[in-house]
Amino acid sequence: MLRRPLHGGYFDAKFRPAPSLLFKINENQLALEAAILELSNWVEQQGAAEVADYVRGALDTIDKNEEFIKLTLAVLMSPE
Repeated sequence: MLRRPLHGGYFDAKFRPAPSLLFKINENQLALEAAILELSNWVEQQGAAEVADYVRGALDTIDKNEEFIKLTLAVLMSPE
C-alpha cells in the first residue's frame, strides 16, 4: 500500500484526516456535554436550580444535533 508523509509521520494512502478529525471533535463534544451535565446537577444541588436549567437548555442543542452529526460522519468515513 502506498504511504505518504504527513507532519513527519506516515499514514495509509486512504487516510482522510478531515472525517477522522471531525469524529474526534464530536467525541470531545460529547464528553464535554457529559461533564457539563454533571456540573449542572451539582449546581442544582447547591440551590441554583435556575442556573442548572439554563445550562441544561444550552446542552439541548448538542442533543438535537447529535443524530445529524453521527449520520454525516458515517457518510464521510464510508469508503468511496
